[in-house]
Amino acid sequence: MRDSQRQKCYDWEWEVKRLTEDRAPFHNVDYKALREYMYKVTWQGDLGKTPALTIKRAGSTWSHAGWDGIRLAPSHMNLYILTHELAHCIVARWFGRGRVQAHGREFVGIAMHLYERNLGISRELMLDCARQGNLDFANLRLRKKDMEDAVARWRRGR
Repeated sequence: MRDSQRQKCYDWEWEVKRLTEDRAPFHNVDYKALREYMYKVTWQGDLGKTPALTIKRAGSTWSHAGWDGIRLAPSHMNLYILTHELAHCIVARWFGRGRVQAHGREFVGIAMHLYERNLGISRELMLDCARQGNLDFANLRLRKKDMEDAVARWRRGR
């Protein structure tokens, strides 16, 4: 499936980062801190189980996530990027692999929720940045029943 708003999504995240850099966790942390954060996020019910976390070889410059795990570049060992990758895991598990755009409206809605709940980033600030960047997003909050309903509506509508 074509990822038509990938660059808009990255631009949105960089703008949110720029506006919150003084108070959000953008500095790199160790592997143990990343695992503890992942456990906290997934224990709250978004994934049901904690995905595998692998740190890629030195020199790698990109990170990747799927339904089963996350591979982070060494330079990406911070909670902001890990939250982005966890949003990909949630999208893959809730909607299925390849069924929605990787940086589509579902992803952005889930990422917003995770950034707000786990990193303390203002939802209003994220919504303003998304609207200014013409970024499409689903207004999702990750309560299990709401997500199940959203997935059921999506499946009926395809």
